[in-house]
Amino acid sequence: MRKTHRRHERAKPTVPPLPSAQDFPAHVPTEVVAAVQQLYRAFAQRRAPTGHLNACTGCCMDPALEREMRELPLRAVTAHHLWEYQDAAHEQDQDTAEYAWFLPRVAEFMSHGDLGALRHSSEIALERLGGCTLSELSSEEYEAITAWLLALWHWYWEDADSSVDRDVALLHEDANTWLVMLDRAQVPLAPFLAAWQSCDSDWAMLQYAQLCLSLNGQRHFNAFTDGRPALRQTLRSWADKPEVYRHFAQHWAALPDERVD
Repeated sequence: MRKTHRRHERAKPTVPPLPSAQDFPAHVPTEVVAAVQQLYRAFAQRRAPTGHLNACTGCCMDPALEREMRELPLRAVTAHHLWEYQDAAHEQDQDTAEYAWFLPRVAEFMSHGDLGALRHSSEIALERLGGCTLSELSSEEYEAITAWLLALWHWYWEDADSSVDRDVALLHEDANTWLVMLDRAQVPLAPFLAAWQSCDSDWAMLQYAQLCLSLNGQRHFNAFTDGRPALRQTLRSWADKPEVYRHFAQHWAALPDERVD
């Protein structure tokens, strides 16, 4: 009797539906929405983790939430799930594939306008990314992460002066907070510092002055930089560049007296 062999084809990964502009608050710039959508596309080949997540379920995270995070479709994972997961005690070395699955959803919630939406402090909002092995990310994935963070960074500089009364937490963060968050996530600071230097606004000048005061010990520096001397040195080297100082000093000199006050 002749045997027949059924051909087995590998199942194609299911691409999570992209968030639309309607899924974000109206104040979120279109560039930020587009960057989050690109993150979803870049990470579309990732699969949901099957093993126990890197999170303590003994006393930190509800075991039911941990199980739901692995079983729910990505865009059904809630901010509550992600807060409990990110804030739970965990091994410092993060399984890259595990976090890569959740990262687009993390980015989506943070992009609503609050860096600390999924962690008790903005500085450690992306600490799990910092525990990943970045060589396990594809170039497309890594570029999408950087593009998303730069989109948020540009929003911060472009809207802060005109949005001081708007209830958008992201716009009221100190620049120090951003830079600590990026450093702890293993994101190179050079393009972010370059974007800051090219910004010609009162807010950018004020943040530069506060950074200098912090570096010189005249203002409390961010506590999350403790044990990170390389970060302090990077910021000091940038802030002390003559061209950086001149850029912000010229802006200060051009301010009318009422703005200086």
